[in-house]
Amino acid sequence: MAVSDSVHGQDNRGFSDKEDGDIMKKPRKKKESNIEIQFSRDAQRTRCLTSIRETALGLTLGTRFEKRHIEQILQRRDFNGTLFSLFDMENTGSLTQTVFLDQLKTSLSLGELNWRDRNEVSEFVDIIEMVTFLVCKEDDITVSQFSQIFGCKGCSDKLLACMDTDKDGKVTLEEFMAFITLITSR
Repeated sequence: MAVSDSVHGQDNRGFSDKEDGDIMKKPRKKKESNIEIQFSRDAQRTRCLTSIRETALGLTLGTRFEKRHIEQILQRRDFNGTLFSLFDMENTGSLTQTVFLDQLKTSLSLGELNWRDRNEVSEFVDIIEMVTFLVCKEDDITVSQFSQIFGCKGCSDKLLACMDTDKDGKVTLEEFMAFITLITSR
């Protein structure tokens, strides 16, 4: 071995980029602990819920939501992308239909039943389930398809009916956010 090799660390296999293990090509990613993963998901969820709240405030200017507001927000790509992210906490870019629909059904059945009519909830889930199958067939749901599903005709009516606790055709920002939080909780 030449002196120059030793001086430059060539005598140490850990410093060589010519290893058969390709040590220098790929830095190892630190494995996250379960607590770090959960913290990251919670932070993502908080960012998404804050973004949805800000979008809703900007659309309604602090007033109560009416049907037209719900229709407008469900047509916005940024809203649908953020809502999608609340369901896609693994950041895979797609949702398995059965997992997504089961989450909706479970979260709505476990929520505060005193502020929702079971028939309205059932109709909302039914329309989402039917449109999901029509749009996606048997495939996973993408962000684009998610926007189509929630933007379908009739979805805003059913969504408003589920959120409207006093049945006056309007929803407060708090009712809107409580519903979004509920359907995206695991």
